[in-house]
Amino acid sequence: MQPDFCHGLLAAAESQVVTGLLSLVGWSRLSWKAPIVVLPEGKRIDFGGIGREYAADRAAAVARKI
Repeated sequence: MQPDFCHGLLAAAESQVVTGLLSLVGWSRLSWKAPIVVLPEGKRIDFGGIGREYAADRAAAVARKI
């Protein structure tokens, strides 16, 4: 079942799917073997959210100066 974000909040059944997937994400799944961060097989780090937040903060700072 694919979540439908275009028509409001997730239904209860869909949020159960999300809850089940939470065990697959999180910093706790990483390990540190200095100087390397080791990821589980098939996992990757996505820094896209950090970039979007930085861009939003910069845009807000520029908007405050206007």
